[in-house]
Amino acid sequence: MKSSLLLCCLLCAKLIACASIFKVQEDIGRQRRSDDVAPLQLVVNQLVNRVTKVEAEVTGLSSHVSPLQAAVSQLVARVTRVEAENTALQTELNSVKTKRCETGTQHLQPHDKPGKRHTVHINFAHPYNNVPWVAVSLRGIDEDNHTKIRVGSGFSGISTTGFNAFVYEWADSHIFGVILTWIACDM
Repeated sequence: MKSSLLLCCLLCAKLIACASIFKVQEDIGRQRRSDDVAPLQLVVNQLVNRVTKVEAEVTGLSSHVSPLQAAVSQLVARVTRVEAENTALQTELNSVKTKRCETGTQHLQPHDKPGKRHTVHINFAHPYNNVPWVAVSLRGIDEDNHTKIRVGSGFSGISTTGFNAFVYEWADSHIFGVILTWIACDM
């Protein structure tokens, strides 16, 4: 559309320029206006043909541009969606990286020492960023078969580097050995 308007403007300028040309006659030395229309008509016809060809090319190209614009819009939308998904996955991955659990076992022989409560400090292999969640359970007990089994376990003093696990017995309980299982998780 712009090119046809431009060509029309050029055509008008050419016509105006051609209409105002004066030829100098060498023998008379005076100027006179050319009234010969035939050369001008030929120029006009050539310009009209060129404008027609350019308009046809523009029409042909614009039929190719519309599908390409649609494809580009779809690609832009897809890239935007993929970038958003990538950002969400990176955030989730960073969250998963910071969470970890560590487990272990600890053997105690509480009756080898005086008292009914026996504590051992357990260090984590690697410090946590925050104080982790901890659980302790009894996995095995070696008890005197002439007494009742009275035993418990627990933990205290949780920090980012470790915690205290303990076993306690009461009354006439006589425990030779205990195996504790523990887990610490970054929540």
